[in-house]
Amino acid sequence: MNNKNTGKPSSGGKKDFKKPSFSSSNNNKKGFNKSEGGFKKNAPTKRLHSETSSENRKDGGGISDFKKKLKREDSTTMAKRALDEFLQLGEKKRSKKIDILETALEYIEGSISSLSLRSDMSRLLQAVLKYGNEKLRNIVIKEIKGDLKVLSSNIYGHKLVMKVMKYHVVKIKDQKERLEFYKEVFFGNMKTMIQQRFSGEVLDYCYTELWNYTEKRFFVQEFYGSDFLWTNEESKMNDSLKDSLDNNIKTGAVLTIVSDLTKIVQNALQKRLFDLAVVQKLIIDVFECGDSSHVKFTLYDLIEAGAIPLILHTLLGCKISLLCIAYANEKERKLIVRSLSRSKVDVAGSAEENVDGEGAEEKQKEDDLTNSDPHNNLAVLASQDCFGSVVVSYLFKCIDDTVLLNQKILKHFRKVLSDLLHHQQACKPIRYLLTGSSKVFGNSQATKLFDELELRKEMMKDGVLSKKGQDKIRQELLLSFGPSIVTGICENLSTLIADTNGHLVVKEAFALSTENKDFEPISAKLLELIQSKDFDFHNIFVKTTMSSIILKSEGGFCDGVFKLVKGHCKQYIFEKKASYIISALLKTKHGREVYNEISKFEKAIQEEKTDKNIKFLATVLTTKKEEFKK
Repeated sequence: MNNKNTGKPSSGGKKDFKKPSFSSSNNNKKGFNKSEGGFKKNAPTKRLHSETSSENRKDGGGISDFKKKLKREDSTTMAKRALDEFLQLGEKKRSKKIDILETALEYIEGSISSLSLRSDMSRLLQAVLKYGNEKLRNIVIKEIKGDLKVLSSNIYGHKLVMKVMKYHVVKIKDQKERLEFYKEVFFGNMKTMIQQRFSGEVLDYCYTELWNYTEKRFFVQEFYGSDFLWTNEESKMNDSLKDSLDNNIKTGAVLTIVSDLTKIVQNALQKRLFDLAVVQKLIIDVFECGDSSHVKFTLYDLIEAGAIPLILHTLLGCKISLLCIAYANEKERKLIVRSLSRSKVDVAGSAEENVDGEGAEEKQKEDDLTNSDPHNNLAVLASQDCFGSVVVSYLFKCIDDTVLLNQKILKHFRKVLSDLLHHQQACKPIRYLLTGSSKVFGNSQATKLFDELELRKEMMKDGVLSKKGQDKIRQELLLSFGPSIVTGICENLSTLIADTNGHLVVKEAFALSTENKDFEPISAKLLELIQSKDFDFHNIFVKTTMSSIILKSEGGFCDGVFKLVKGHCKQYIFEKKASYIISALLKTKHGREVYNEISKFEKAIQEEKTDKNIKFLATVLTTKKEEFKK
């Protein structure tokens, strides 16, 4: 076995071991640093590493020390083999898993804390916490409990800390005892933890997944400082700074609270931790409670970091994105639009450069090809998300520079329009352009964000969201993007009208044909489709769309359908199973003529018992019969 501290093998086959030096000068170099208050930075982490390091032995050198090290390494190897055996079992044989984990723990018991910094041993300990019994969990917890703060900032250790919280702490029934356990890890460390990636992930996991209302209030308060007071009003008892603002205005602590909070947020943004929910919560606190300077600084940091395309897929991230768009000036809004016009490969490449300090030049050609794919465009990807579609639609609502929107975002939409029209979420920004209504979002949270977002007028230029106004912006966008929508609909009409999401686009686009000449080709294409032999009259979405369009169209399309059906009503009812078209026509100005034709076989219609559409036609026919007799 190789050892860094061993000399070269002698000619007799034995090894000469070089004893380590224990001079006072060496001790000072390893454990003492006057410039940092007597101890090195990150000393606890280095202590854990030193327990398994071949370079920092605690015992004397020579054969005895080598044998002890060999025994430790053999134990670790055996534990690793146990982990491999455990992973091969899959999801079955739980009892056998526990036996393997128990055997593995016997090898590493006594040095669990130091070994938990290793990837393989961290995985083993996570398996013990997840699949092991209470006895095995307690063995692990007992050894690592004092080092949880250190482990939370380690690349492998922080995953172990999450498992401790999930499989041990949450199961503590006594709330006070559970809070005390959390305190040992988080209390007094919140501001430090939120500025580091791994410990920040631990904090974020507890905040979003594990902490209850009381625990959230207790720990979040640390970000607001010692002068902060929570409200006692039942209707406002949550972890929001805004809802407790009145209490703190009385004490004059608001300015101090928000100033300190802004510094914490700025540090977190510099470390690119804006994806953490707890950081997003603090950003919203700054937007809601900070003065103009605090909001502007935070807004600038978010735009500079390119955060909006990366956070808009969450509820809090979506809210932050909307607030940024609302409070940004013209120049900043252009930067937001440009950030969404980029490719996901560009974003990944820039992040890689930030980490490594250099770009990947070899992959440049491959990246260029990927960049040219509109499916990788951030705006296209955002539109395919529940909350991302709200952000894209909000741009269509308040960005005055419609030329820039057309050049940077809508040009990518044109290239993949057929896919977007069929997509459940991606069709919503297009439907918003067609209708100008937030009802297209359906989701109550998304609609509430879009319509009821609380904006502070003093933060917006001239107190308005846009100079042109929502209607003017929509008209300009329809003028440039409308023809592309019409072309996309006409080319895919047969699939769109029978699609869950596409039929809504067809209905809303058709509704514009009476006021916008660009949308008139849809009527002609629909009439052509009805005459097609392959047209699926049985589809439920075809039925609802056709019925709705016939009833809403006053002239053109309704007249065209009547001309097609006239003299062929019996065929449409009994052969094509499209009696809903006849039912719709009975309610239009052509109703009497249709009635006169189908009254000849009224008996056959009334006797139908299985087809729901024909039964509905019979009901309409009975109603209209009385009306026409008058």
